[in-house]
Parts: sequence; C-alpha cells; structure tokens
Amino acid sequence: MATDSDYWSRFWRTRLSRRRLLQTSAVTAAGLAAAGVVGCGSDNEKTGGQTATAVSSPKAGGTFRGPLVGLSTGNPPSLDPERQLSFLAQIPAAFHYSRLLKFAPGKFTDVEGVTSVQIDFSNVEGDACATVPEVVDGTTFTFKLRDNLKFHNIAPVNGRAVTADDVKHSIDIFAAESPNRGNWLAQVASVEVVDPKTFTIKLKQPFGPAFQVLFANNDGGPWVIPAELLDNKDQVGKQAIGSGPWIFDSWEPNVVIRWRKNPDYYDAPKPYMDGFEGLLTADPEQILANLKNQTFDGSLGSSDLWTRWRGELPQGQFFTGPEHVWGGAYFNFANPPFNDKRVRQ
Repeated sequence: MATDSDYWSRFWRTRLSRRRLLQTSAVTAAGLAAAGVVGCGSDNEKTGGQTATAVSSPKAGGTFRGPLVGLSTGNPPSLDPERQLSFLAQIPAAFHYSRLLKFAPGKFTDVEGVTSVQIDFSNVEGDACATVPEVVDGTTFTFKLRDNLKFHNIAPVNGRAVTADDVKHSIDIFAAESPNRGNWLAQVASVEVVDPKTFTIKLKQPFGPAFQVLFANNDGGPWVIPAELLDNKDQVGKQAIGSGPWIFDSWEPNVVIRWRKNPDYYDAPKPYMDGFEGLLTADPEQILANLKNQTFDGSLGSSDLWTRWRGELPQGQFFTGPEHVWGGAYFNFANPPFNDKRVRQ
C-alpha cells in the first residue's frame, strides 16, 4: 500500500503535466489578446514577413532594444520588488533576480498556424533551485539550490555563491514587508535552513497551486536578493544585484532600463544577447515609428492594433498568444456549500 509521502509525490508531479484547466482558463478569460512583432528587416530583405518562424540555432550577440512591456510599459516606482505592489517593479526584477521556481517555456500555435515560444503558466521548473522540490504529505517542500548559482560579480557581494540563508532572509523580508504577501502568509507555516544549499518550506495545509502561486509567481512569492542589498531600503530601490540572466546596468527614470549579459549565469551560454535596453514608453505611435525606422527591434502589441501594424510593417515577423493573466471563478459565499470555509479552503 502506498504511503502518504508516495501519494503526495505523485500528486505534485502529476499536477505539472495537467495543463488543460489553466490553459482553458487563460484563453476563456482573455481570449487572443497578446500580440507581438519582432525583427523588422530592411526594404532589401523581402521576406514577405507576416509570420514568425522557428529558429533552429540562435545567434549570439547584439543588444535588443524595445519597450519593456509593450503597451503596458511604465516607469517603475522602485526597483525593490519585495516591498512594491506594482507589476512595474516586478517585471524588471525578472531580468536580474531569481525566484525559487519559474514558469517553463512552452510552444503556442495561434489561429494562423504560427508557432512561438510562450510562458506556460501551468508548468514550472527550477530557477534558483535546481529542480521542483520534493514534497512530503502535501505540506513539506524540500528545496535544493543549484550548485553553480552565484550573485552577480558586483560589490559588495562580488560573485559569491547564493546560500539557503540568502533565500530565507529574502523570504523573511517578503513575508514581513511585501504588499503581495497575503497568499504567502495564509499558506506558509515555516521556513527552515537545512544546510547551505537546502531549505524546507512547510505549509499550514495542502495547497494545490503552491508551485504556481507561491514559488514561481512574480508577485506572489519572494525574489532571491542578497542581504547586503535588501537591508538597505534606499539602495535596493535604485540598484539591483541578483543571480538572474541579466546584470543591471542603469536606470534613467521615464527613459530606459539597461542590462548586460551575466557571463556567470547558471544556464550559460544563455542569454544569447549581449545586452537588453527596455525603453519606458507605452505610446503606440512612438512604438510604431521606432519599429518602422528599426530603432526598436520588437514590441508587444495588442489585438486592436494587429491589423494596422501588420499593414504598416510588411517586413515584421508577427505572433500572437493568450493573454498572460490569471483567470478565476467566483462563488457566492452566502450559499452552500461555499458558505463553509472548509470547502473554500
């Protein structure tokens, strides 16, 4: 007879392959709302470019330049993702910081048959941690950090290894000060360091979407930030030192955030580009003009601009995908069985 530990281990591993519910929710809630354009070639490059095509082997080098989040771009209120509610502080964090886990890439084919790589919100993989954690009884998660995980080679951390103490300190600050900590406090009972590369997180009760909501979500869980920076509230709002794929270079408020490639990234040789310039503009006319004159390499768009942009950017490569937002269902808590808190939990 299987033990409880065996049951929960199978349960969590099975959840990672059951994508239908979340995919259906995303499509139902938002429809085909995300649109992007990349790679506007010169007039001499007559590709007939209306669709994006797969690239078998990526080319290294160069700097990508474009609006940071397309039409949703804005100036971050701060670069401190642990103490800021706004997604404008969370998006830059994904460039230079690591999470415990991250959403895995997946292929999406749109209604025109164009296949592109999108975020798969139903599937997670290791980020700071080498793999998804071992789970016991549905409540105790054992995480192991990657052996080659290092902070960026910038003072005062100077490329030192990331430890479980760093993770716990980041979690402690997130749980105490983040305006996004609600789900975390409701579900997490304790965090304990086992050794320099191992830590455990114990939940108050089994929580089905823990991987997605607590450990991989940009704004629902902690980022891994060195205490040397995180404890300096003024500095962490202006500077970033993490273990992510990009090293923070500079931030000109309302203009641009610049990153350069992290040569010590755990998943080297990624990222393949040498640099990334995220322009802080959301003006569709300005974005279109820059795409036309090739001062922008690409941008997220929107469904209402799709036809116009395709008409005015004949050399552009276009792709679409589901909106990257969580869907949800709401119940009347005044009626049974949803008036019973145990059912809702």
